Amino acid sequence: MADLETVLKEIREFRRETTDGINGIREDLKLTNGRIDEAEKRIGETEERVQCVEEATCELIKLQRKLEEKLIDQEGRARRDNTRLHGIKEGAESGAMCAFVETLQREKHELPATG
Repeated sequence: MADLETVLKEIREFRRETTDGINGIREDLKLTNGRIDEAEKRIGETEERVQCVEEATCELIKLQRKLEEKLIDQEGRARRDNTRLHGIKEGAESGAMCAFVETLQREKHELPATG
């Protein structure tokens, strides 16, 4: 009978230790699940922010292309308004263009026709 009581006592002690171990595992599992939930939340928020940044980048690229097209058009229009004097070296005016053209007209009496 003493042997059965000893076996029963050991079984109860083993059961208590096992229960304590399982409870510890459950606590660890709860903590791990909490960390996973927090990580999933942060990943979701990060994905949303990345999507917003990508959308903003696409809009900025479209705007940049539009502004580049406008700039090229304006540069072209500005060049169309320039007067070209053929037969005169580049940089010969060395100062105010109006005064140079007046002097050139006086010297030549008339500018040659350009065509």
